Amino acid sequence: MKAIGKGIYDQIGCQCDFKHIYQHEGEGGEGECQASSKLYIGITKLWEEVVCPKGLFNEWHQKECLLGECLLCGVETLEFCPCETNVNIVAFMQWQQYVMIVVGKDKVGNKSKRLKLEYMETIPNIFINYFKPKLVAFIEHNFFARWQDIQFKSLLATIPKDVVSIIDFAKNYGFKVQNEVQFMHWHTTHVSILVHITYRWSMPLGDDIIQD
Repeated sequence: MKAIGKGIYDQIGCQCDFKHIYQHEGEGGEGECQASSKLYIGITKLWEEVVCPKGLFNEWHQKECLLGECLLCGVETLEFCPCETNVNIVAFMQWQQYVMIVVGKDKVGNKSKRLKLEYMETIPNIFINYFKPKLVAFIEHNFFARWQDIQFKSLLATIPKDVVSIIDFAKNYGFKVQNEVQFMHWHTTHVSILVHITYRWSMPLGDDIIQD
């Protein structure tokens, strides 16, 4: 599988660079891989293919399909080359993964961490086992993000006399004393920072002044 920004969404022959022993139904043989490969315009095209199609007049997929609870669809329906799922294969592939790394310590001695995109070189089976649960989580995340975006735009387009309020979590902070005793370590005060944005109708203040 290969995701491309712009191009053809097509089905082509498998692109593995090696021959292997594969099993037909009832017989075995040696030759080139008989699996198929697809090019995807984006990750959305990929996940939409592994869930059941939407109904003719439905805007969204079924809830069971989006949450991975449907018995007829899901990531298990993805087709892989037998070489990709073979744990004993000696061919390697490169892929990228976000990992949390330690970059130092802060002023109070706690480890400072950040995400870093690193190249991995493993057999395909390791990537597949990593990719499948990530795709399941992405399908659910993508649905909620799209649904919330549509609802938000609809609310802004039809704001009633009330307001549209958006509250989002930003960060947690802990109040620590520089030279604290053990008792104070287990009774640290915490505070959560929330971002609050309010949309409302403009209020006229005068003939030429409009409050935003």
